[in-house]
Amino acid sequence: MLKDSRIYRLDIMRFVAAFYVVLYHYCFSSLNINDNSPFEYPVLSNLFQYGYFGVDIFFVISGFVIAASTKGGDSKRFLKTRFLRLYPAYWVCVTISFFIIITFSQSEVSLYRYFINLTMLQSFALVPHIDAVYWTLSYELIFYFWVFIIIVFLREEALEYWAYTFILLAFACLFFEEHRLFRIFFLTEWSPYFAAGVLFFKVKTKGQSILRWSFILFSIFISIIRSMDVAESMSTYHGVAFNSSVIIYHLIAVNLYFFYVARVDQEPSWLSSKLIIMMGLITYPLYLLHGSIGNILLGMFKVNDKYVGLAIVVLTMILLSYIVTAYLEPLVSKPLRRWIGKYT
Repeated sequence: MLKDSRIYRLDIMRFVAAFYVVLYHYCFSSLNINDNSPFEYPVLSNLFQYGYFGVDIFFVISGFVIAASTKGGDSKRFLKTRFLRLYPAYWVCVTISFFIIITFSQSEVSLYRYFINLTMLQSFALVPHIDAVYWTLSYELIFYFWVFIIIVFLREEALEYWAYTFILLAFACLFFEEHRLFRIFFLTEWSPYFAAGVLFFKVKTKGQSILRWSFILFSIFISIIRSMDVAESMSTYHGVAFNSSVIIYHLIAVNLYFFYVARVDQEPSWLSSKLIIMMGLITYPLYLLHGSIGNILLGMFKVNDKYVGLAIVVLTMILLSYIVTAYLEPLVSKPLRRWIGKYT
C-alpha cells in the first residue's frame, strides 16, 4: 500500500522526461524548416531523435498523480490543487517567454495572443501558442475535465472504470478515422497513457488484479499500434526516418519503470533529498520555458561554439526554471492561495 503521498521516483522520471524533450528540441536536426534548432548536432541528433517521447511519459505520470489527487473525492479541493499547480507557474513562464520573444526574436506576438495564452485555453479559441510546447496542456485540461466530472457525479473509485472505458474506446478508434473534435474530446490518441497511469496507481494503492494488469497490457498494446502511425507521420514531417521498433522499446522501458513504481512500497531515504524534490519541481517550468527561449539563446552563439552554446543554454534553462520555482512562482501562488482560501 502507498505509505507516502509523494512518489519521489516520479520526480526523477519527470526530470528525465523533460530533459529528453529539451535535448530533442535543441539537438534533433529536422529537414522541415519550420521545426528545427539553430545548429546541427549530427551525433546528438541521432541520440535524441526520439526525445519527443518524453511527452508520452508526462501523460502516464499525469494519470498516476491525478489518480492520487482524487483521494477523498472532494471536487473543490481537486479544482483548487490543480489550478494552483498549473496556472501560477504557467503565467510566469508565458510572461517570460512573451517578453523574450518580442525583445530578441523577429517573431510577432500580439498582446491579444499573450492574454489568450494566459488562459491556457488558446487551442480551444484557435489562437496560436506563444510556445509550441504548450499544446500538451490542452490535453491535460481535457483529462482534468473528465476526472472532475467523475468526482462530481460519481465517486473517486469510478476513475478506474473511466480508464477501462477509454482504453476500450481508444482501441475501437484504431479501426476508423474519428472526427477531429471526437478525437480531442475523448483523448483517443493519448488516453492509453493517462489510463495506464491511473491503473498503475490503483495497483499500487488497491493491489494487483487480473483486470488491472490486463488493461495495462492492453493500453501498452494500443500505444504500440499508435506508435507505428507516429513513426510514419514523424518521418514524413521531419524528412528523417523514425524506427517504430525504437519507439516500442521506449514504451516498454517506461511501462517497466511504472511497474517498478507500482510494486515497490518503500521509498529510499535518499530519494526524498532536496535535490531530487527540486528536480521534480523544476520540470514544469523547464518544459514551458525551454522551447522558444532556448532556440533564441542558441542562435546567439557562433557555429564553432555550438557545443559550448548548447551546454550553456541547457544550464541556463535549468537555472531559470529553478528561479521560477523557488522565487517567481511563489510571488503569484501565495497570495492567490490566500485569496482562494477565503472563498473555499
